[in-house]
Amino acid sequence: AEEKIRLSEALRKKVEALKAEARAEMLLEFPDYQKAMKIWKQVRKYVPQDGEAIEGVRKCEFAIENRIKFEKIRTYMARGAGFFEKAEYNQAKTEFDEVLKIDPKHREAKDYLEKINEIVEEKMLFAQRQKQAEEAYRSAKDNIAKNRFAEAQDDLESCLALVKNYRDAADLLKNLD
Repeated sequence: AEEKIRLSEALRKKVEALKAEARAEMLLEFPDYQKAMKIWKQVRKYVPQDGEAIEGVRKCEFAIENRIKFEKIRTYMARGAGFFEKAEYNQAKTEFDEVLKIDPKHREAKDYLEKINEIVEEKMLFAQRQKQAEEAYRSAKDNIAKNRFAEAQDDLESCLALVKNYRDAADLLKNLD
């Protein structure tokens, strides 16, 4: 049993070293995709279902078969990542969509698009909460003016539940007590 554990640790270290070498080769300005593919295939000999190795082989085969398309993808990905980092999500989405037109299975572009969709959805939800908080805030101000303090309290509590630090709602709520 101890022998198997030592063997599996050694194998894991070898696989990780191979992966690091393949990754490094693919990150070079002018990668040798033939070399990288051989390394990824070695990884797959040890771990046949390794997702990173499967994707690495696929990317290498794709690059070898179609270098021009691959260079376009690298350009789109770099621009898309740049836009993403600057929170320019519409421009980033356009770049990643271009990647998927060339390579519909490109995992990294799909991941970025998923993140963008989540961010955009969250922004939309926040804008909706902001609008509802504004409505509750205005209703509270109106209720205060009409001496309907219980309703104003409900409105202000709703407002703060929607947007934690909305305007001076917390101060208004304290003054109602």
